[in-house]
Amino acid sequence: MRYMSVDVECAATGRGHNDRAPCRIGLVNEREEVLFDTIVRVPNCFSPLTQITGLTREMIAQGIEIERALYELRKFLGPDVILVGQKIDKDIN
Repeated sequence: MRYMSVDVECAATGRGHNDRAPCRIGLVNEREEVLFDTIVRVPNCFSPLTQITGLTREMIAQGIEIERALYELRKFLGPDVILVGQKIDKDIN
């Protein structure tokens, strides 16, 4: 078995608590090696939440589409991978 941790940062897409979309996705292995780290473009980005995400509006605008990011991320995952992390259910949904 391999252990990995995924982390997803979100930017605000509106004023509501749940008005958000992924703007950065990262994946590390059990040796803390970064396997995947990408910025995701957020259409209609209301706020990049820079203090939390570390990203600016410009950085997010130059990101890749979420579909491509998920396609690339899935290349690292498989039936032998156990995902661990804080609030993992939120990050994978």
